[in-house]
Amino acid sequence: MKKRFSYFRWFLFLFFLLSVPFLPIGNYQLHLIIMGCIYAIMVLGLNLITGYVGELSLGNLAFFGVGAFTSALLTLRGVPFWVSFLTAGVVAGIFGSFIGYFTLKLRGSYFVIVTLAFAEILRLIDTNWTSLTNGPMGLSNIPLPEIHIPLYFP
Repeated sequence: MKKRFSYFRWFLFLFFLLSVPFLPIGNYQLHLIIMGCIYAIMVLGLNLITGYVGELSLGNLAFFGVGAFTSALLTLRGVPFWVSFLTAGVVAGIFGSFIGYFTLKLRGSYFVIVTLAFAEILRLIDTNWTSLTNGPMGLSNIPLPEIHIPLYFP
């Protein structure tokens, strides 16, 4: 009985995700849905490390930032959205593999300190490398992604 209910919940969730482009919602509601999905992905990553591995990682947001900056910088230089989106995932994965290589044998508070230090190093790079990231002002005028959904006419 419990399995059937679980499949039903997944079906409802998938139905909701597929119906979002066709709902008559405004930009603010769409923004809330998108931000909720982004944070859900971040929580799943944190759940993987904290829940299944049993270690506390304070550097997950650093990988999110690496991917976001990679995608934004590539898009500002004229690279299409989908290419920059996939490249951002690969670059964040490379950074994750790099940190994972060095923290493979660490446990407990040592692992927490290394992941926190990695996040702090990337924050300092973001703040001080003004020629690339525009420092505390951040990147601006990032073009919106153009996603064409077939059979959808607004």
